[in-house]
Amino acid sequence: MIRVPVPLGARSYDVLVGAGALLAVADLVPGDARTAAVVTQRGIDVVPELGIEATTLYVPDGEAAKSLGCVEELCRGFSRAGMSRADVVVAVGGG
Repeated sequence: MIRVPVPLGARSYDVLVGAGALLAVADLVPGDARTAAVVTQRGIDVVPELGIEATTLYVPDGEAAKSLGCVEELCRGFSRAGMSRADVVVAVGGG
């Protein structure tokens, strides 16, 4: 597994890539997070165990996911899930 730090001061986070990443992701969830959004694609049958309530949101395959419309749908999903700034988004899959 590779851990890639994203240094943003108080908003820093790690990106995990490779074998073992799924098992380590729960350790990255901040203690004050109440809920999570798992963003993935249909057909990727991997669900991380985060230790908190989670909602799964799906994005389309390929270039269709790289649009403002897709971002808007994700934001609507975050809102429907009642997420706040203290909650987390976990991306599974992608390329």
